[in-house]
Amino acid sequence: MEEAAGDADEAHASLAGMAISWEHTGDGELPYRATVNGAELLLRVNDFPAEPLYSLLVNGRLAYDLEDWPGRWVRPGIPPDLLRRAAVVQARRGRVDAIVANGWASALCALPRGRAGDVVSALNLDGALAAGIGHQVLDPPPPGTSRLEIAEDHQDVFTIRVRLTAPGPSRSDLDAMLGRGDEVPRVHFDQPYPVCYRVTVDGAPYRCDVFAYFTDPPNAQATAESLMFRRQAS
Repeated sequence: MEEAAGDADEAHASLAGMAISWEHTGDGELPYRATVNGAELLLRVNDFPAEPLYSLLVNGRLAYDLEDWPGRWVRPGIPPDLLRRAAVVQARRGRVDAIVANGWASALCALPRGRAGDVVSALNLDGALAAGIGHQVLDPPPPGTSRLEIAEDHQDVFTIRVRLTAPGPSRSDLDAMLGRGDEVPRVHFDQPYPVCYRVTVDGAPYRCDVFAYFTDPPNAQATAESLMFRRQAS
């Protein structure tokens, strides 16, 4: 048994250390596939944090679990439609991760001039909107969050703020999905550390800035406590 466990650990280290280029499957639960030395690899996204973040299947059989995306693996660019479908799947699991951040930003870029209710529909969210001071609040908030606010400017959606309860996306995952983020100075010393990501979609009427806020200095492993999406006309 010890020898078998050692072989499994060696295989894990071997594949996790390879420069594997993945491609999309079109499936929200098994979104990535690759072929390595004749073996068919599939990567499954799990119900995190109750389960490990990813599971690797080799020739249809579970090989091992992964808590993070290996540094040498190359994630493909995601077509906007597939990205938005994957974001819906992840958000309904209560995992507001980098896939959700990118998918929501993409949907907000594509959304024409509209009101808060149009955002709820575009992001496939449940719940009803209630008036707040300068914004509307979704009740109940999406799984994995404690609050979602939508603010308008001249009757057009301007910002969406989300406070997270489940572990938020890590800086490294956001950088991998959205491109390298820019650290933004804090207004006050006791406020979270913001990192800004700029998302554009070809032909879309808007662009979207995604701000991830971190309690601690945003190194690669830091996880966001909240997100803000800010729309601007292209």
